[in-house]
Amino acid sequence: METQKFGAQLAGATLILKRFEQRRCNHSMGKSISTSDCILRLIGEQNEHHYIVATQDDSLRTQLRKIPGVPILLITHNAIALEKPSKATKGAAQSVTTDKLLGSVVEQKTLSKLEALAGTEESPKRRGRRLPSGPNPLSCKAKKKKKRRDSGLSAKDEEGTKSRKRKRRKKRAAEESAPSQDGGIEQLS
Repeated sequence: METQKFGAQLAGATLILKRFEQRRCNHSMGKSISTSDCILRLIGEQNEHHYIVATQDDSLRTQLRKIPGVPILLITHNAIALEKPSKATKGAAQSVTTDKLLGSVVEQKTLSKLEALAGTEESPKRRGRRLPSGPNPLSCKAKKKKKRRDSGLSAKDEEGTKSRKRKRRKKRAAEESAPSQDGGIEQLS
């Protein structure tokens, strides 16, 4: 491993790296190439093995951004960070989704033939966007009814037109009252 060449400086990193699987390089053993070139050769043009690369090398990161589907890890401010997808990765993802939506060329030809046989080349009608409706009538406060006033009557006259309650008179004791000649009760004073 390359970390063993640095000795005690990277002893901890060497112990961690020994836990992971090591991939063999395709270049010959007698020929020596740089680490970044070796990593680029392992990844290839399309990253078929889905490698994730963790590096602090700026030149290697710029070269890896050109290859679609390569996640890049780096250490910033004592934390491991995952870079945002590169433009190449976004473009490759967009092309894959459009291919899935459109279907293959054979499927497109079959669909056009079926539409010609059916005689319907109309696109389906799209439902319009739903407009916001008014408030829920059950959650709203009921409107108060306005009092109707006639133009000629004042407030006092209006109260006078309402039916009045009869006031009951108290009956005086039977001693005070005596029967009258016509059969009614007559009061003595």
